[in-house]
Amino acid sequence: MTVGVREAGEAILDAEKQREGALEVAPVRNPHIAKLFPTGDRLFWITRGGCSCDLELSRHRGADESEIEKERARYRKKGWSEAKIARALQGKFAPDPRKDTPIEKLRELLRRLSRAPGGVRVFGHEYDGLIEEEVVVGSHETVAVDVLLEFGFAADTVVDVTSTG
Repeated sequence: MTVGVREAGEAILDAEKQREGALEVAPVRNPHIAKLFPTGDRLFWITRGGCSCDLELSRHRGADESEIEKERARYRKKGWSEAKIARALQGKFAPDPRKDTPIEKLRELLRRLSRAPGGVRVFGHEYDGLIEEEVVVGSHETVAVDVLLEFGFAADTVVDVTSTG
């Protein structure tokens, strides 16, 4: 995930680097990404273990009933017991109540950045090549931080995240 911030946001990211078990923060070195963000933004990649795969907000939203029923049918086809199916569905779709998970750390970081002067912009892209060189294009939208954290955002979209208070 790429974030664009101003000076105040950069200070928050610098503090994040110092926290134990923190998310990784590194400057963006891709000129194609830089063109997507407003002039003056300071761009950083937010990762965990060198990747941001498990930081994709849309993967952590609640599932709708059709998704759950589709999985339930798949497990039944495999011959699983109802108890085993219930445990599998709970593990797959229930939110993780722990506050120290990477996605919760990201959520809290984005809340703090959204309140900083200059705010925050986020961008997600699934890279096929070198992240420093891959050509990317994107659209733009504005979303409140609570909406972003609840529903995620589309890939290849620079989202200007607004604070909700």
